[in-house]
Order: sequence, then C-alpha cells, then structure tokens
Amino acid sequence: MRRGWNKHGVLCRNLTFVTVAVRRRVPVPVRLTATGLFVIGVVLVLLSLTATGVMLSDMKVDPVRQHGTGYFDFVLFFNGVLCLLPLDGLVLVLGYRLLRGDHWAWWVTMLLCGFFVTVVPLLVLVLPAPLPFAVVPALLATSFAVLLCTPSAREWTASRADLPSSAG
Repeated sequence: MRRGWNKHGVLCRNLTFVTVAVRRRVPVPVRLTATGLFVIGVVLVLLSLTATGVMLSDMKVDPVRQHGTGYFDFVLFFNGVLCLLPLDGLVLVLGYRLLRGDHWAWWVTMLLCGFFVTVVPLLVLVLPAPLPFAVVPALLATSFAVLLCTPSAREWTASRADLPSSAG
C-alpha cells in the first residue's frame, strides 16, 4: 500500500490539526463498465422474476399458444427454472466491487466477458433465435473487456502487490 493512502483509497494528510480526506475518483472506463453491469443485472433480475411468475402460473400465459416464439419459452425456462438469479446477483456485485477497485472483480468480469463472447453466439446458432440475441451480448462483453483493459482501469483494480511502493 502506498504511503499516505488508507485501505479504501482515501488520501489522508494531517495539516496542523486538520485531517483532510480526498477520495480518489473512479476512472471513467470503470464507471462505464460498472453502470453497464448494473443495468444488465437489473434487467436480468426482472427477467428472472418474470420467468418465475410465468412458470409458477401453470403456463396460463403461454407465448407459443399466443403466436409467440419457442425461443421466448426457452429464455423463460433457462432464466426461471435453472435459477439464474445467482448470476444476476453476481453481475450486480461485480459492478459494485469494480467501483471499489477489487482485483478479483476485474478477473471475474474478464472471465465472464470471455464466457459470453464464446457461449452466447454458439447457443444462438444451436437454437432458432434472431441474430441480435447473439450480437448484442457479444458486443457488450467485448466492450466491457476493452474498457477494463485500459491503463486507468487496470491501475484502479491493480492488486496491492502490484502497486509500486513509494519511498518516503
């Protein structure tokens, strides 16, 4: 840890009986990524709750019988029955922990981005789904990975062992 910085990234200096605390600003790429993860997390939570409600209603609301698609049924099943609420929670926690500067959150977000870039397009190829269902998640995951690879984001989420110690 650098001299003068406390555990939470607050610069503390004692100026003649007055302690001044200045919080480091979160870099813009990290803020954009965290905001995107928050939005995706909220959308996934709403989809999970909707899917759970449809599944618990004994399929009184059946999209296929109402001239819908089988893909919507699959999304509801996958999201509701296979319990993606923990993944939704993980996405929200990752956004929060990235803002805090946790190194493990950076790694998990990068792994999650790699997973979505490879698996979602393959899943759309297997299922009869429209192309935007493959392109949009892959582009979002790629953009999050690019944002997190910027020097300011890497410095923000660097582990404490990677920080240069200042000689004082």
